Amino acid sequence: MIMMAIIRGDQYIERIDNLQSNIWINGQQVRGKLSEHPAFAGVIRSQARLYDAQHNPNKQPVLTFRTSTGELAGAAFLRPTTKDDLEHRRLAFQEWARLTAGMMGRSPDYMNTAVMALASAADFFGQQHPSYAEHIERLYERAINNDLSFTHTFVNPQVNRSLGYMEEDGEPIAAKVIRETTDGLVIKGARLLATQGGMTDELLILPAGGTLLGDEYMYAFSIPSNTPGLKFICRPSFAAGASSFDAPLSAHFDEIDAIVVFDDVLVPWDRVFFYKDAWVAKELDEETHLAIMLLHQVLARRIVKTEFFLGTVELLSEAIQIGGYQHVQEKIGEIAAALEALRAMLLAAELQATGATPWCPILPRFTPLPFIPALVPAFCRHRSAAWRQRACLSANGSGFLLSAPTGFGAVFAGSDASGRTAGAAIPLRLGFGDERLRDAADAVRTVFLRRSGPVCDNLLPSLRPGGMRPNGATVFGQRTTLTKRQPTPHRTGINARLFFKEAGYHQAFRLEKRCPASFGTPSC
Repeated sequence: MIMMAIIRGDQYIERIDNLQSNIWINGQQVRGKLSEHPAFAGVIRSQARLYDAQHNPNKQPVLTFRTSTGELAGAAFLRPTTKDDLEHRRLAFQEWARLTAGMMGRSPDYMNTAVMALASAADFFGQQHPSYAEHIERLYERAINNDLSFTHTFVNPQVNRSLGYMEEDGEPIAAKVIRETTDGLVIKGARLLATQGGMTDELLILPAGGTLLGDEYMYAFSIPSNTPGLKFICRPSFAAGASSFDAPLSAHFDEIDAIVVFDDVLVPWDRVFFYKDAWVAKELDEETHLAIMLLHQVLARRIVKTEFFLGTVELLSEAIQIGGYQHVQEKIGEIAAALEALRAMLLAAELQATGATPWCPILPRFTPLPFIPALVPAFCRHRSAAWRQRACLSANGSGFLLSAPTGFGAVFAGSDASGRTAGAAIPLRLGFGDERLRDAADAVRTVFLRRSGPVCDNLLPSLRPGGMRPNGATVFGQRTTLTKRQPTPHRTGINARLFFKEAGYHQAFRLEKRCPASFGTPSC
């Protein structure tokens, strides 16, 4: 019998539903099963598909590895010791990313990578107190044995961003330790920004960074998402009420962000792995190499996302027969150039990987990454690569995408005086029912893509000396990352087409045409 630490999608859904975490959205508390709430149903099902993929015999060798006890575990938990391990991790990242077109920036492999990197540097935390090394190792073992999912926060609320701002006495705004007890730390206040807040097993808290913070703000721990006193206040959903036909990306990949509120939350001592040490807070990123390991995962995913954009633009030009125009070819070429640059930099980082510290035998080389602005000027001089890709889609599709009706309008709109539905066929004959155009329209018209993650915006701040944002907050996430076995450029459109087909998100449209009552329901 093969021993497995990996879970299935239905186990993940059941576990999240059973947590009954304190989640608020649109001014109302979520009651009942989270997986059935319109704002969360689509993305939870998409995440469940990632876990199911680990049990696919064809994908399992890439998505898993064997632990020292012989169990199969998720590849993101693999501690790299060779270049082959880095390749294994990257291939696993991209295998999962292809199931979401690279749109889910906080799929479980992101934070699982963070837990792995922190646990690999357990001795670093043990320098403050030996028990802290044990606590982070125990967190890693618990995560790998139960295939846990995590959300995280690393930013304090934006009340006053001046470096000299200090909170006055009274009710805290930024989460801080208000007292120590024999059982643990009592935390009160708020933190930003928990993507997937409430739909993961645990919440990982890292220090917000900066140099003017008091001891009461210096801590790191992980607690269950349903810990008493813990509340997730979510932004409005981009997916609620959307059908998979009208908004195939938003309906399935909107990872809701949340403010995390601590209302006298007790954090047990055995959950804490850092507390009240300015040196540890300052050196955490560099000593654990957390940022570079996260960057490896992020850039691997962004390559898949860029492949999807390139394929979508190619398919769009094919659908409306504009591929022969030079200006269209130029825009497609911009995305292709960015894709090849990202691939080259990731490949260089892996092939030039070297040993870093005693607790990090091998690390992707960071040196190639700062040259992204020079290699991709057409993208980085814009607000972000994602915005430029969106602009290329919009320019190529023009009014055709902006005027695309909803699924209900495309199928059922229009009838003449005699009751015939001749008008209903016109939008479909114009191509509005084409699945290629629905993805492009969702990317151009909705706000989902504005949130789903740029390349340059998230990367450039992290490349400043010390990895610091202008307001002094240390960057622990969202860097960017390449691949050895890439498809040739002319196959990128085929990859996008396979995504449309294999993901099955457009299958609901055939049901919707027969059953208009299903429009806008979570089942779509």
